[in-house]
Amino acid sequence: MKSVMIYPFGKETEVIARHSDMLKDLELVCLAGLKGCGGGKNVFDAGCRRIPLVYGFEEGMETCEPEVIWFVSFRGYLDFEEEYLSYIKLAIESKKKLILDESIVKLAEKSINSISEYFYKPSDTEKKEPEYGDYLQPINTPVIYICSLYGSLCKFDLQLMLRRELQKRDISMVQVGTKKMSSRFGFWDLPWFMETDSITDKKKTLMFNQYLKELEEKDRPDAIVVGVPGEVCIPTNKYIGGFGYLARDYFVAVRPDIVIMLLPYGLYQQKELDNISETIASRLGAPVDI
Repeated sequence: MKSVMIYPFGKETEVIARHSDMLKDLELVCLAGLKGCGGGKNVFDAGCRRIPLVYGFEEGMETCEPEVIWFVSFRGYLDFEEEYLSYIKLAIESKKKLILDESIVKLAEKSINSISEYFYKPSDTEKKEPEYGDYLQPINTPVIYICSLYGSLCKFDLQLMLRRELQKRDISMVQVGTKKMSSRFGFWDLPWFMETDSITDKKKTLMFNQYLKELEEKDRPDAIVVGVPGEVCIPTNKYIGGFGYLARDYFVAVRPDIVIMLLPYGLYQQKELDNISETIASRLGAPVDI
């Protein structure tokens, strides 16, 4: 078990902190906020435990002496060189291991050669196309899809909440998440081949079907839980995201038994909710259950 500090403190960090007791081989010992942004709080109540909260990267390093530094994305704009790069270099100089969100990795690679050498348990970077057949194989285990009408609706938080509840009930599961950090919590990351533009939709569909089939046959779970990335449709002409194409590939690859749909709170009346459910069922072939 390695001690870890997460920086910077924000909405993304709160999700990790609330479920930090589920982290695999990591113990969250400190949350570090941006310097000068303190609001009088020196602890964060994560429900499962109270976590020290400091405002300033250096202070967190000195106070908590973490072995691993986890740099996460921030919803607001931050100057990368000032708020990230200088601290990543400081962590490397201090011989700390790094965990970087994917968007941060891409920026850091431009300034730090062979940055992956400093990663804590780097994921397999070899991206071989998985084998797949010419037809869709049946999945015999109940499949639960966690979707959202559009992005940024706390979908990963719900995936962790459902995982916790199923584990409490001793329900064995295969779970595939929507983020690259999923494996930090003990389940499968978003498959690389589902988010690349170099593979056709047909191949993605066949690959994902084969991917889940192999996990099903290997683990023999009671349930399969899948987080569906992106949006399921285009709610307005002003929000297009990925046009819901990725969700379509997921639904064609494997027909879910239960569909959980995340929506903005309090925005829709019952008639509108019924219309959304009917639209999803018509486009993707499965009704919304929750």
